[in-house]
Amino acid sequence: MWPQVFALAVAVAGELWTSPMGLPTVALQLGLATSMWVRYRDRGAGLALAAIATGAVTFVPWLPVQLSVAAGGAPFWSGVPGPLLLPYAYDTQLVGRGHLRVVAIVAGLTLLAIAAVGLIDLLAGRSRSAAGQRERDRLLGWTIAFGLALVPVVWLYSQVRSVWDVNYFGNTLAPLALALAAGGRALARRWPRRELAILVGVGLVVVTVQGLSAVQRLQERLADADTTPAVQVYDRLATLVGPDDVVLAIDSRSSFAIDYLVNRLVDPLPLPAPLLTWDNGHEPFFLGQGLVARDRLLDIPTVDARGGWARAFPGLSRGGRVLLIDLEDDAEDAIGFGPLDAGQLRQVDRVDIAYAERIAQIRALVLPSTP
Repeated sequence: MWPQVFALAVAVAGELWTSPMGLPTVALQLGLATSMWVRYRDRGAGLALAAIATGAVTFVPWLPVQLSVAAGGAPFWSGVPGPLLLPYAYDTQLVGRGHLRVVAIVAGLTLLAIAAVGLIDLLAGRSRSAAGQRERDRLLGWTIAFGLALVPVVWLYSQVRSVWDVNYFGNTLAPLALALAAGGRALARRWPRRELAILVGVGLVVVTVQGLSAVQRLQERLADADTTPAVQVYDRLATLVGPDDVVLAIDSRSSFAIDYLVNRLVDPLPLPAPLLTWDNGHEPFFLGQGLVARDRLLDIPTVDARGGWARAFPGLSRGGRVLLIDLEDDAEDAIGFGPLDAGQLRQVDRVDIAYAERIAQIRALVLPSTP
């Protein structure tokens, strides 16, 4: 059995090191294994406890930092989640992120209803099989329930300190798939003469809903829907920037910085000016797997070390401008760029680019002493 323990330990370590929700996920697994071991003194539950403990050992050196970030870091921009986001969090795992269309939501809720039927069926032990099989069904039901509990646990915690982001709930997809399969079995058992037709029907519903969702997301990707604002900003920059200028990117949510998106379009950037990025300090900066190079990242200590704003921008010639681009700003002009607010830089021009319900901005800035 020790090979299985080792394999499970590796899986637990992978969950902790790769998933933002790894800690609560593994905590739920530990709770399930402990409850099963206390109730049944089951050898399998004991081996699971050993595997979870072994896998968690690899994470111990980083645990204090992770806990301090979870307890003391800035809350997410998404705010406190409302009750409707509970089913939506599961829905996104079945029909994809970002779907607000009625058809997609109804289709996802249909699948969730089938999964709920399956979970209840397992927990109630309604199988006509032998008693041992019914007990195994209950064990599977509780396993699925613990897996799905990640969402309400995070939702409850987010009422006090929001860490809510549906992108992080991929851990729930596996228990959802098991619950869907159990739901198909439960429906087929209620009409034994049509068992095959019902199983095929449930399977077709799952494949159709998820397939159409996947096609839609693929079409959006192929259409570069995510980078369209960056395309528009880049096209305008190409007509504005000169060889004496510097392009500076800033974003109120730094992990979605515009130069990350612009660099997805073309590399190297064929503009006659360097592209730098302002670290606004609102959250740990996302370097985009090398797309935002560290030597292009400006922050206040770096600026001070270079002798203030007069020497802050490598490549800025005398008389040149700082072309500040901001993708996530809105019409209320809440840019939050300290050097502009404090008068260390002066705005001489501004171009607004409307997209969706937002406004991307290109601001031409100069030092106050520059004519």
